[in-house]
Amino acid sequence: MKWSYRVIRILLITVILLVAVVPAVLYVALSLGSVQRRVADRLETELSTLLGAEVSIGSLNIIPFSRATLRHVA
Repeated sequence: MKWSYRVIRILLITVILLVAVVPAVLYVALSLGSVQRRVADRLETELSTLLGAEVSIGSLNIIPFSRATLRHVA
């Protein structure tokens, strides 16, 4: 009985921490300029492949969970 209570408690704490920590880490990571540049580089590669033409993105501004703005797209 104690063993099952302990396992359930650990699982519950893990889920609660994941629900709280993962969005916070994503928010901070997506706010960093270096991460936004990497995302823009990946977008350039994928769009170039998909469209069959060279795509360049001048800047990408991500406001996590709300908005993404691409500038100087050619």
